[in-house]
Amino acid sequence: MTPHELIEELERAESGDSRLDFWIWWWGNVSSPRGDRPAQEFIEEKLRSAEAPRYSSNIDAAATLVPEGYRWSLEQLRDRFAASVHPPVGRTTAQVTEARAAAPALCAAVLRTRICFVNDVMRGRH
Repeated sequence: MTPHELIEELERAESGDSRLDFWIWWWGNVSSPRGDRPAQEFIEEKLRSAEAPRYSSNIDAAATLVPEGYRWSLEQLRDRFAASVHPPVGRTTAQVTEARAAAPALCAAVLRTRICFVNDVMRGRH
């Protein structure tokens, strides 16, 4: 699953999901490996071992993904949640995401923030 596909799934998620937790861990955690899609055996092993925190069902776990120095907020709308991640002054713009559940909304906003940061680095802005 690509980061963009993961964001789309998070925006549709109605509750936590261990498969989403694995992919959040893979793409969103600074201590996780990077690179190509992991082997299916690796994915299954991680899912069985429950090593990935429950990011998609726990706001506290999701908040650990927010980069140091960034702020985040969460707002309940009529039938959705809006999450935003705000970078330090002078960095990339804030990322806002809406989702059906609170933790997935925050996870999606963090992933959008990380994508923007990587793009800025590649463009020489950081």
